[in-house]
Amino acid sequence: MQEQVYLKNTYKFTQKSTYTKVSCINEANWIALENNIFHPKGGGQPSDTGTVENVEVIEVKKLESGLVCLRLASHCEFPRLVTAELDAGKRKNLAALHTAGHILNAVMAAKGFTYHSCNHEPGKSRVVFSLEEKMDSLDLKESIEYEVSNLIRGDINVSDSYLCNGLREVRIGNIRDRCAGTHVKSTGMITDFNVRSIKSKKGQLLIGYDCSHI
Repeated sequence: MQEQVYLKNTYKFTQKSTYTKVSCINEANWIALENNIFHPKGGGQPSDTGTVENVEVIEVKKLESGLVCLRLASHCEFPRLVTAELDAGKRKNLAALHTAGHILNAVMAAKGFTYHSCNHEPGKSRVVFSLEEKMDSLDLKESIEYEVSNLIRGDINVSDSYLCNGLREVRIGNIRDRCAGTHVKSTGMITDFNVRSIKSKKGQLLIGYDCSHI
């Protein structure tokens, strides 16, 4: 049984683990760590990057079985116990963006907007909502930045738990969202939040935002 360490500890950047070679994927150089720290692409969040025994991890994929597999840049014969390392800066940035996305969603839900989709890729982060009427984007921008920044400054604890159906729920104070992403320990670790853009398109409101990790 593979342990998904990234779900338990966002800030675990280095991990020693045994591994298995993955034969069910046609391409070569795929392995699965028994203790996995790599987040696969999904839920609007890009996959982590890093290395295994100093060999670059170029793709992270989650199979239907739930197994998270790593594709390496080259074929290598590893010792039974390997050292995996994440790009710590990228992991922290993604955690900040993802957590801020939940806060933005909560602020917009309180205004009566319905969540549609999200993207937490740096420089392209956005949350998309259903839109029934045209909004004054200038007033909305100021309102969002004020309300989201207030919550961030509140240094609210971020935690998670598992529901009876096995789904993971992330908690940011009174905010509750089902999510399998990585998040900061508390909102005070997010800085420089700003609304990059607000656009209405085909019945949807797209709110682009940026932020950083302290």
